[in-house]
Amino acid sequence: MTDRIIAAFDFDGTITTADSFRHFVWRAVGARRFLWAGLRALPWIGAMKIGLISRGAAKAKFAWFALGPMEESALD
Repeated sequence: MTDRIIAAFDFDGTITTADSFRHFVWRAVGARRFLWAGLRALPWIGAMKIGLISRGAAKAKFAWFALGPMEESALD
């Protein structure tokens, strides 16, 4: 039997009480790309903070900036 590492992320809060999405993205893309994606998504994050768009919409835009260009095999 081989040792396996399993990583589980609970994006909607059904398992944990905190949102693990940012931790997942940070680990997947690294600090530099994470911060760059955050800067690019800042208008959507601001719109979310004042109630113009949903949290899900802001997270989707951030995810696109951070993960969108990645190949699925690289993300796996």
